[in-house]
Amino acid sequence: RLHDLRAAIAKVSSDPALARIADTTRVGAVGHSLGGYAVLALGGAWPAWRTHEVKAVVALSPFVTPFLAHGTLPKLAVPVMYQGAEFDWGMTPAMEGPKGAFAASPAPRYYVRLRGGTHVEWTNLACLGTPSVAACLQARPNAALIDRYVGEFLDRYLKDRPSPLLASVGRGLEAYRFEVR
Repeated sequence: RLHDLRAAIAKVSSDPALARIADTTRVGAVGHSLGGYAVLALGGAWPAWRTHEVKAVVALSPFVTPFLAHGTLPKLAVPVMYQGAEFDWGMTPAMEGPKGAFAASPAPRYYVRLRGGTHVEWTNLACLGTPSVAACLQARPNAALIDRYVGEFLDRYLKDRPSPLLASVGRGLEAYRFEVR
């Protein structure tokens, strides 16, 4: 994953058409499950994987156990948003509590826990039966919350835009915590 992700950044950076529309010096890395593990590593949770183009990380129901076992989450060098779900019993508990990934990560850090939902909440299965992305976002409250929180987080840390949503109480969520500094 490390080499694939770095190669993707390099490819976009070197492609004339893509380089015109993408700022590869300010990459937001977003990943689900093992992809969440990979983006945390790129953000510095595995120091040897640290990729300096990555400026913010969103870890959606990530596999964090190795980082907790090795105590490396304090080495994260970028803002992080974790997302979990109420019924995602395999991954979400490892993000919570005084010894969880959220507590172990340096600020700025955010934690979103969706009402209901399982480990597939961040996949296309969550929108099964809806005819379009717009219809899914309207019909599925969790999909709309994922979209809003991820978008605002990336806008805040990649584009320096203010975000009242990130400073709010997390309306519609099962739980929401954040620490800016």
